[in-house]
Amino acid sequence: MGNDSSKIDFDYILKRYLPDQNEKRFKEQLSEEIIREVNRKLKEDGIDGDSILVGSQSRGTELRNSDLDIFIRFSKAYSKEEMEKIGVNIGFDVLPDGVAKYAEHPYVSGKLQGVKIDIVPCYKVEMNSTIISSVDRTPLHTVYMRKVMDEKMRKESVLLKLFMKRQGIYGSELKTSGFSGYVCELIIREFKTFENFIEHVSSLRGRLIIGSREMTGRFNSPVVIIDPVDEQRNAAAAVNETNLSVLKVASKFYLNNPDQFYFTYDEYVDIEIKKARESYIAILRFERPDIIEDILFPQLDLARKSVINLCTSKGFHYLNSYVTLSSDYMDILIELEEGILAKFEKREGPPAENPNSVSFINKYRDSKMKRRGPYINNERVYFDIYREEVKFTKILRNNLDKLNFGHNINQIKSSMKIIDSWNRIKDEKTYEEFMKFSSPVLPP
Repeated sequence: MGNDSSKIDFDYILKRYLPDQNEKRFKEQLSEEIIREVNRKLKEDGIDGDSILVGSQSRGTELRNSDLDIFIRFSKAYSKEEMEKIGVNIGFDVLPDGVAKYAEHPYVSGKLQGVKIDIVPCYKVEMNSTIISSVDRTPLHTVYMRKVMDEKMRKESVLLKLFMKRQGIYGSELKTSGFSGYVCELIIREFKTFENFIEHVSSLRGRLIIGSREMTGRFNSPVVIIDPVDEQRNAAAAVNETNLSVLKVASKFYLNNPDQFYFTYDEYVDIEIKKARESYIAILRFERPDIIEDILFPQLDLARKSVINLCTSKGFHYLNSYVTLSSDYMDILIELEEGILAKFEKREGPPAENPNSVSFINKYRDSKMKRRGPYINNERVYFDIYREEVKFTKILRNNLDKLNFGHNINQIKSSMKIIDSWNRIKDEKTYEEFMKFSSPVLPP
């Protein structure tokens, strides 16, 4: 690390967040036992396949208390249905108290000896060969990173992961749209050290690109990092422009004043949240169906955008929004300048010179809804039109059937609850999360 960061005790940070030797030995033994058991069942049933530990645990870049991911690799001779059925059955044999979850493939998730474990079926494929599903690449990532990373690079990868976690931009799931662990490792493979990368991105203008121009030129994403195990793929496709911008700003602040704070993602940052914002806030709450987050979150975000579009189309002044999912409910927080509109709206017509100005005037001049007009302001024609409904909550309820909230949420949107009393809002966890949300996250 450079002189500017000499005040940071990186050895302490790594010791604090990396698993100790006892945890490492325990996880190694547990994963080996699971792999032996899975392979025994495959052999017993004459199945052409094997199992492998994947993810950060397999690459030596895991954080303390991390999960174990075991992939069962099947021959391509099996149909997708056969592969999924056999994989899930073996998953339940190994994790009898586990539950089936559904992503691109069904998989089994559960706990053994206090450790969360996912057992995922996939096809066995070769480097840069045709894949059948995206998870088929995951075992190849493990094989590749084991070859190209040394111990120093693994530690640098952990520092980058911690930095990303503090900024809330770590993880490729749709809710985060950030940098995955694998992407962090690919970045360190390219830049060698955490600080080299931070210096690069702090002065970066435009996109972050790693790879040859020939390969990267086919992608338009904010971050393009060619996947070495599949050169047709952008490994960083999940990263959105907002998170790249957060990284740029946080890197500038870090280099200006390096601080241990940037790596201690689990330390509390005290922010005043009880003070009234003197705006209108409503929380739209839905009971959470038993569906994984990566399916629900895009629908929840679609619902958020649909409500915002309704607000702006009806004349509300939109300020902010926030979404969150818990195990029991899903919330959309909407903040407006006001929750009640004026009793009339200023309806804008075409320019006076436009022939359609005549039909616009004829449409409203004898209307019972007219409160004033027609009148011309600069070049356009206007009327003031009476609003039948002015409260946000009633307008939302009246238009709920017209709004698209996504397949699963559409089925439950009629049971939506609206919380908009300040006495309740100030004590809601969603409001607390909204107020604490900061991006970038900077030292107090």
